[in-house]
Amino acid sequence: MSVEEFYEQRVREGVFPDPGKAPARGAAGGAAGGQQQDPEANAEHEERLQERDDPAALARARQWDDYKDDHKRGEGNRYNRS
Repeated sequence: MSVEEFYEQRVREGVFPDPGKAPARGAAGGAAGGQQQDPEANAEHEERLQERDDPAALARARQWDDYKDDHKRGEGNRYNRS
């Protein structure tokens, strides 16, 4: 089986996207319905929410701050470490 045949089989199965019907990136809908955004735009959005004193954004920021106080950097999975 060649690579092209494998790819065509996966497209028929629905695992891979059809190259002829792939959604245009950068369009209003974007890839995956706009779910994937660049981190800079996401950070700007969060900053705007905090500036407007959005209660949900403030609560999320406070919870993250409390979490960071309790879970210091490097306190991950320590199992099987000598």
